[in-house]
Amino acid sequence: MEFDEFEPILRAELTKQAELDVPEGVRIIDAIAASDDDLNRAEEAVNAELPRKYKEFMEVVGGGLVVGVDLLPVVSTNPRISDLLSACTEEFPSGNFLPISNPGTGDWWGFLVIDGRCSDQVFQYNRDTGDFEVTDEDFLTFLVRVGVRHEL
Repeated sequence: MEFDEFEPILRAELTKQAELDVPEGVRIIDAIAASDDDLNRAEEAVNAELPRKYKEFMEVVGGGLVVGVDLLPVVSTNPRISDLLSACTEEFPSGNFLPISNPGTGDWWGFLVIDGRCSDQVFQYNRDTGDFEVTDEDFLTFLVRVGVRHEL
């Protein structure tokens, strides 16, 4: 899935959510967009090239709460909120996995890092077994399935 295919799905979901009776102050997108500099610093820090679709999304929308999924921002503006680099350092110091979202179970979604490049596929890391399992063919498909919960 490409960003131009993803964008109408996201817009439709945002329109649907806006029509719901949501309590005042509740936001369905509360994201921190990443700059080119942020993404370049992240790639240098993790010593790996980030997936193109992930970078495009992070520049346009960003990390944080995005409809139904909480994505790590590339750079957090709040020291109490984890970001991509702190999660890498704390959770996966070996550098073999780049975590992008924690579903709240102790497991992680993210990208495997192989030979200085992140996979395009999204994997789920199972904390209990230490295994990585492919869940989605790319980042945008992951967002549609997990965040928007839209059938492709």
